[in-house]
Parts: sequence; structure tokens; C-alpha cells
Amino acid sequence: MEEGKKKIKKTRYFEIYILKVLKTISLDHDITANTKQQLNSAICIIAKTISNLAINLTIMYKKKTLSIKEVENSIKIIHTGKLTENSIKIAEECVSKFTNDDNKKHNSRQDKAGIIFPPSMAEKFLRNFGASKLMVTKTAPVYLASVLQYFVTEILMNVSRIVKENNKV
Repeated sequence: MEEGKKKIKKTRYFEIYILKVLKTISLDHDITANTKQQLNSAICIIAKTISNLAINLTIMYKKKTLSIKEVENSIKIIHTGKLTENSIKIAEECVSKFTNDDNKKHNSRQDKAGIIFPPSMAEKFLRNFGASKLMVTKTAPVYLASVLQYFVTEILMNVSRIVKENNKV
């Protein structure tokens, strides 16, 4: 490596999970690496936007703990329509599963909530990668992760439908 040049680390926050969501939707389709990277970038932008707004709302409300309410309000401010309604409904169901799970076999928050996207990654966004001094409730990352997963599911389902309609299988 040449002197003075730094190696750029690629951030692939959700790429693995995007493929897992795709496999739940359609076993006969696959996406290119470039498409996967672009979808990952789009989801990261959405996660960052929602998280930053949730942090700002928490500060504005003069609270010290970021909760589901701030995440939900951020989503309602940024997105509108059926997409928002459905994503909030799904997120509430996942949080309910997470909080009501008494089964000791489930170790991870993902398993308890029944989602593919990791709440730990969503929590990093909510904590602004360590830059925020706010506390985060244990359910807020589950809520955000389930919303992000819902967005990816909708995108992939629509793309899959369009591909079938255009006979590009």
C-alpha cells in the first residue's frame, strides 16, 4: 500500500440481512452485489435519518431516554401513507412478541421479536455510533430494526413483482 493512503473499510451493515429477507420472499431470485450495496446504502440513510430525528425529538422533549415513541414519531414525520401505517403495525407486533417472550430458548433480541434485521445494528444508529449521551430503551432498537426490515421487504417484493411482470426471470 502506498504511503499516505488509507484503506477504506466498506460498511456492509445490512447486506447479509437483505439476502435473508430476499430468501423469505422468493427462493428463485437473487440480486447482484451492486444492487445489494445500493439497497444497503439506502437502508443506512433511512436508519440514520430516522435515528437523528428521534435523537432530536428526545432532546426537544427534554428527555434523557430515547424510546419507541420518538422512533415512531420520526417515522411518521419522514414517511407517510400506507407504508408508514403498515411498518408501525408490524413494528408494534414485533415489540409485543419481544416483550412477551418467556421462552428461554431464544437468546437474541432478533429471535424474540421474530425478525431478521439485528436490533444491535439499529441500536448503533439510535446511539449515533456512540456520539449521543442519551439512553435507549431495550425496545426502541427492536422497533427500528423491524421497520427497516419491513421497508426492505416491501422494496424486494415490489421489485420481484415487476421482474415477473416484465418476464425478466
